[in-house]
Amino acid sequence: MASEIRVDKINSLSGVGTVTLSPTGVDIAGITTAATLRATTGIVTSLTAGSLTSLGAVSGTTGTFTGDVDIADKIIHTGDTNTAIRFPAADTVTVETGGSERARIDSSGRLLLGTTTASSAGNSQYSKLEVSGNTSGATGPGHLSIKRGTATASLSNGDTIGRLIFSSLDGGDFAYIQASADAAPGSSDYPGRMMFFTAADGASSATERLRIDSSGRIGIQGSPTKGVLDVRASGGSATMLTAVFGANEGTTAGTLSDNTDKACRIGSYHYDIDEEPFGILVASGTNGTNNLTFGGGTSLMNAATEIKFNTAANSTTTAGTNRMTIASDGKIKIGTTATPTQSGAVNVFGTDSGTSQISIRRGSNDDGAPKIHFQKSRNTTDGSHTVVQSNDVLGQIVFAGNDGAGPENGARIGCVVDAAPGGNDMPGRLVFETTPDGSDTLVERMRISAAGAVSIGQYNFDGKYFNVAEPNVTDGHSIYLRANTSSSNSNNRVINCDLHGFYRQSYGQTGFRFRNKDSTSNNRAARVHLYLNDDDSEVGNIMIGTSSSSFNTSSDYRLKENEVLISDGITRLKQLKPYRFNFKITPSETVDGFFAHEVSPVVPNAVTGEKDAMVPNAWYQEGDAIPSGKSVGDVKGYSSTEMEIQSLDYAKITPLLTAALQEAVTKIEVLETRLNNAGIAT
Repeated sequence: MASEIRVDKINSLSGVGTVTLSPTGVDIAGITTAATLRATTGIVTSLTAGSLTSLGAVSGTTGTFTGDVDIADKIIHTGDTNTAIRFPAADTVTVETGGSERARIDSSGRLLLGTTTASSAGNSQYSKLEVSGNTSGATGPGHLSIKRGTATASLSNGDTIGRLIFSSLDGGDFAYIQASADAAPGSSDYPGRMMFFTAADGASSATERLRIDSSGRIGIQGSPTKGVLDVRASGGSATMLTAVFGANEGTTAGTLSDNTDKACRIGSYHYDIDEEPFGILVASGTNGTNNLTFGGGTSLMNAATEIKFNTAANSTTTAGTNRMTIASDGKIKIGTTATPTQSGAVNVFGTDSGTSQISIRRGSNDDGAPKIHFQKSRNTTDGSHTVVQSNDVLGQIVFAGNDGAGPENGARIGCVVDAAPGGNDMPGRLVFETTPDGSDTLVERMRISAAGAVSIGQYNFDGKYFNVAEPNVTDGHSIYLRANTSSSNSNNRVINCDLHGFYRQSYGQTGFRFRNKDSTSNNRAARVHLYLNDDDSEVGNIMIGTSSSSFNTSSDYRLKENEVLISDGITRLKQLKPYRFNFKITPSETVDGFFAHEVSPVVPNAVTGEKDAMVPNAWYQEGDAIPSGKSVGDVKGYSSTEMEIQSLDYAKITPLLTAALQEAVTKIEVLETRLNNAGIAT
């Protein structure tokens, strides 16, 4: 057995302190400072602070504790009494610096930085890390700093600075946010970009979806290269830019309930000139509507002063050329930005035939046609209906020319209510107006009434369906048609009716009525002259006198040449075959006459048309394969059902009948002479 010294109390040499040993522990009294307290394993199990206020080291033989160290409140750093690790409450650990709490692990296991109380709002109650800024005001936001342990000078463009990764328990990354160098860093130069990655369904790794570069540009589905917001996609729904605002999103993803206000607005600027916006768009809809609105004018955006549409011949032209403008007063200007000289809602200006015309085309397999629709109502609210009145103008087409000071109307076509309208009753007339020379006032020249009657020059129809009145000019004629525009050549007149044209007397007789305008001979004969020849010679005329009428063919010897007396009249006459027949349309009426095709070889000029001819229905045109001997305009095909009727002018047989009769008379006279010479009385 080893030697032992057993004591229950040790007094210090100076007598100012004692160490008492007992089965329950070691009590130190009267000693305020001890450089070292040593104990072998199993002897000192706890150290209770009493009068011992300073302890240099507490350790076993190597300065360690094999058991727990119980601390009532805090562990204080030597020489820095305001820095400590504290245990302020059950299941709570805090860290203090400068006498203030900087971090806390609460009873729920949450790490709190900058705050002593965890937030319970929203999803914050589920967070394990909460960072709060300086509570003194708005200058103290919460910060979470992630640094790369590499000197700035050693970083290159594209190097990753840090990541915030969202992973599953098995280590798979669902998504992460990454910060990278956006260019080569340098002294006081830290270009950075943020990148957002998500993993697609079925993918094991995340793909970049959005990037914010060092200049603040945002790129979706790719790096931004053009605008502040650059959206790139290969197709499908990914190409759409959609913003949805409303009280709720409905029950279907990506939709809103129909009674919810929906809106999206986009305002962006020209890629080169900040002061030049290229587009503002607001899309909104409620209660079944789905509207597309340009220029704002809603609670979401102020209205535009003007909406301009510019185009350019190539992609390098920045400004382009204004093609259409919707002005602040609602007028539409096409081809010009100037204030319209007319009050029309739509104004088109052009410098050639291409830019100064409106073309309306329709392509449909039906009998419909393009339309220009004019509509008039006496109600000022669109969609409301108030009946129009007689003589209300329903629409007009106006033709104007510039007189050097401004536009002046030269002609106008209008539609006017022609009588009192009513339900399903809208009588209308067309009115044609022109401006006479030396005037700037439109004068009505022609109208077509609701009943279809046409009146030219005057407008008292008096039951007549075509009325022509002499214009109030010194050389006027009711109808004066020419073959050309030369007023000096009177032979070019086709029809020259002085006072009256078609006329119907009150007791029912109808026909042409011509009356000479000479006041001294109102009953002079009237003529209808026909000119068909290239030399302007008269072919014939119709003469109506006071007591007779005649149908005349021009026969002046001065118009003829190569005249030869007919010497074979009887021979030719005998070739004619007179028949008695009826026309199929009138089976009960028997007439005498000839067949035109049989007369044609005998008296060719008496027959028009060809035997068995059918009506032409097709002609050779440009681009057709034209056979030899044919040309553009020649007949290509004929109808199989519509006949081209031969006609016979019986009057043209008269010369042949006269010649044959003369020959017969001559022969009769010769026979009479011979009989008389033979003593036979005739």
